Amino acid sequence: MDSWSKYKGIIDEEKVGYAHNFMRRGGEVEQMMKVVGEEGTSIEDYIVYLKGDLIDSVYFQQNSFDEVDAAVKPERQIYTFTKLLVILASQFSFPDKNEARIWFSRLRQKFLDYNGSKWQDAQFKKLEKEIEDAVKNQSKGLDKAAEKYLA
Repeated sequence: MDSWSKYKGIIDEEKVGYAHNFMRRGGEVEQMMKVVGEEGTSIEDYIVYLKGDLIDSVYFQQNSFDEVDAAVKPERQIYTFTKLLVILASQFSFPDKNEARIWFSRLRQKFLDYNGSKWQDAQFKKLEKEIEDAVKNQSKGLDKAAEKYLA
């Protein structure tokens, strides 16, 4: 999320800052888990970690071997980032960390498949609906502070 480029990014800086906060906090939780273990981490912190890991693995790490994902046009970058913002802003509740890990792992794989599908084709739309449905079914609402980034 940090760029040393002198060029202005294509995504609103406040939205990028909101997402960057998850990556930063997720990294802190990851470091904490190296010391106290996963069992010493609250479910809330663990979800922050999973959200940070999700945005890193499905947005910042492109698959250079995939024809579609190797070079993504700005329109799609903005569109996908907006979808990810909804996930970051969503408040999730899981019975335990294992269920959270499983859910985020499945979501991650759907996003990787989504990233490799051609922009706005039938497969793209099918995967997008599956992602949206998964988030809708698991979300308990949105973080009120994040609603301004979703407008």
